[in-house]
Amino acid sequence: MKTLALIARKPGLSRDEFRAHYETQHAPLALPLMSGLLRYVRHHVTEELHGAAGFDVATAFTYRDAAAMRSVVAKLATPAGDAVLRDELRFMDKPRNRFFELRDVEETGARGEPARVSIIVLARRAAGQGEHEFASRALPDLRDAVAGLRWSLHNDSLATFGEPPWHTVTFLHCEAAASIGAWCVAREREAARVVALRVSEHETPLPPAGVP
Repeated sequence: MKTLALIARKPGLSRDEFRAHYETQHAPLALPLMSGLLRYVRHHVTEELHGAAGFDVATAFTYRDAAAMRSVVAKLATPAGDAVLRDELRFMDKPRNRFFELRDVEETGARGEPARVSIIVLARRAAGQGEHEFASRALPDLRDAVAGLRWSLHNDSLATFGEPPWHTVTFLHCEAAASIGAWCVAREREAARVVALRVSEHETPLPPAGVP
């Protein structure tokens, strides 16, 4: 099970300050409560290539299963989670945060392949446009819109926790953003809403599943 949290920084903090606090203080503080977590990756926004993000990091949590996710949520609601929740108030603008489930749809290339640029593209389809119609027309063009593609992963959003703010989230590792702005403009002409962001990725190494 994979969830994505779109997290906004507290007013008065720069993105560099927000990232530093998240990586050096918050992530290590929260990790002991996250048993059952298989991957923990923070995608910090460094540049808005098209559109306004409305958040400063997209944090992806990949759990062993839904039960593992529910266990983490339950732990955060106990006294053991108080320190984590208090720390969130120090650097997050929590009312602006959004949280939703993702489903992996299509992966190309190798994730570990070296690449100069990491990009996230979030899209909300036009009213009445079906999931298959959007993916079949837009996704191949999106991969062609970057130069030197090394890896891509396209995800659909699920309404597990209510209506998600975006219908699709695509991660790309490549050598340059190239014509991704033109791709975004083309989607907007079809009445979709699109944001493309350059990000820096920070992944916490985790033990293999089942290893304490």
